[in-house]
Amino acid sequence: MECLNLDEDAFSSTAIDHKFNHHGYKSGYDITGDFFDQIKATAAEYDDPNARSNKESWWLGKYHRTRGNVMYYVEGSYCHPTGKKRVSTVTWTCGDKLEITKMIEPSTCVYEIEATKPCLTKKEPSLRIAKLATLFSEMRGLWFTPQWPSFSDRMQVKVEKLGQKMLDWLVDHRDDVDMCHEDGIEEPEATRYNLDH
Repeated sequence: MECLNLDEDAFSSTAIDHKFNHHGYKSGYDITGDFFDQIKATAAEYDDPNARSNKESWWLGKYHRTRGNVMYYVEGSYCHPTGKKRVSTVTWTCGDKLEITKMIEPSTCVYEIEATKPCLTKKEPSLRIAKLATLFSEMRGLWFTPQWPSFSDRMQVKVEKLGQKMLDWLVDHRDDVDMCHEDGIEEPEATRYNLDH
């Protein structure tokens, strides 16, 4: 399962520089700016796939807030047909790379942009807690059990109870806890504790 993290520090880059052939092969928009600042669209005509001949430009809005997987932008350039400032949304989904995949204008000067970004792996807490319990069991078998078997058994029971208490809390607060983690953030097994001492 993947997690879509839209915190600013979860982006490899927040800069936008996207050529969008909206009306066909030789015309469209250059979308530039910053996802956490302002987004700008510039009408463009393309003589070839790599050329940009820019014309009129306008601000689609400045970043206002994120709710769920949608970023909201307000206070864009003034729109004469509506008498209001332009507004936009960027709706995010998981993808192979950071890119804008679609832009439409469902009503005058209201823009809907779709974008993708690499997502994080969602790791179930129960697996992590079970792994820690196993590591503790291995550690106590090496260090505590040979000399203090009763103490070792009591500590194992306490660790398991604590793990269950953590899981119960997570069930009650699942919507408030970010369980997204980068792949490979766990340290190698050999560095957790020294098996030789």
